[in-house]
Amino acid sequence: MTLTSVGPSDPSAVHTWADFAQHLGGLHLRSGKTLGDLEKIGKRLPETGERLRDLPRSTVSDALRGRRPVKKDLLESLLKA
Repeated sequence: MTLTSVGPSDPSAVHTWADFAQHLGGLHLRSGKTLGDLEKIGKRLPETGERLRDLPRSTVSDALRGRRPVKKDLLESLLKA
């Protein structure tokens, strides 16, 4: 699994935090959204009225690089964004 892969990643290959970060990084890369885009999305209210967790660039960057564990609220917001 690499950050530059363009096909879907296989989540069953994730066994460590580093693998998980690499998987998230691949999803981020394929989304085409910048860290700034994610930060803005995290501040908006989706149509459902549910507020996403704030997605500060530094927090998201650290999570995508495996520098910090990804908590459930951060993961949910990243995947929705």
